[in-house]
Amino acid sequence: MTTGQINSSPLSQYSLVGIAQLSSDMYTDYGHPCSQDNNNIFLICTNGTFQCPSRTFFQDSICRRQKSQGESCNSTIECRTDLNYTCLQFFKCGPLSVLEGETVAGYENGTAGNDSIGLDTPLSVYILSDNHFYVMDSNNARVQHYSLGSKIGRRVAGDDTVGSGASQLGKITAGIYVNRKTQDLYIADNANQRVQLWPVNATIGYTVFGSVSTGLNNIIGIRVDSLNNIYVSEYLKGRVVRWSPNTTNLIVVAGNGTSGSTAELLNVPRQIDLDASGQYLYIADFNNHRIQMWYVSNNGSLTAGRGITVAGGN
Repeated sequence: MTTGQINSSPLSQYSLVGIAQLSSDMYTDYGHPCSQDNNNIFLICTNGTFQCPSRTFFQDSICRRQKSQGESCNSTIECRTDLNYTCLQFFKCGPLSVLEGETVAGYENGTAGNDSIGLDTPLSVYILSDNHFYVMDSNNARVQHYSLGSKIGRRVAGDDTVGSGASQLGKITAGIYVNRKTQDLYIADNANQRVQLWPVNATIGYTVFGSVSTGLNNIIGIRVDSLNNIYVSEYLKGRVVRWSPNTTNLIVVAGNGTSGSTAELLNVPRQIDLDASGQYLYIADFNNHRIQMWYVSNNGSLTAGRGITVAGGN
């Protein structure tokens, strides 16, 4: 050891803090033959050769401490092997268990069901910040609410039967959105060509807009902004439309109804999302293998006739 210092703690006269600077000349015996009679305070004799002590690894001519979970790494030897950490595929130390999924809703063996635990073809999930989440249980024509840590779901929309009544949802309904303040639930009820609003603790839903006469069809993604403007993606029409309260007309805010791959067009737009400002709309442009971002004004009207690719598209 070439340099170091001992500092007294200002909080206690009995506490000392040491700082040691390591140098390569401490580890010149690394990898050389040894016996238990050899004396080296920086290395240990293992299987007849000098090796680094436990919880350390040899790199750049010195023994460095092994890394804890979440620290950057390039190889497993850099990570705490005593805790069974490995260098994960995203170059962070951690246990292999972080790469394994944990079933938080539905049966662990993948069996479909229609009781309070089971799910049948869940198509979307919406997560709140307080460890609550909602699942669109498509083939059961219902939306289930869960608290993280419990696999018992509570039905908050639908009545377990497929239909078009106020208490029902159509089959293969996909998109859901939850108002984080009120927990009111919006559903893109594709089979019935409508957007349903289920207030918290309601037993029936209310049609906010939608019917054959409005031209709404093949809807899947849904989002609501702070002004209660509702955005839905019409995947077979290649567009995203917006409905505003107290209006009857839909406004096209992305795409033009023709499928294509240029910046002005979409091809099977599916899930959508708005940023926190409500001015940037992100679209999963399914058949174009890309994520498109479109700018909309605060009142939701279209201000730019083309999207920007922010991911994929190659």
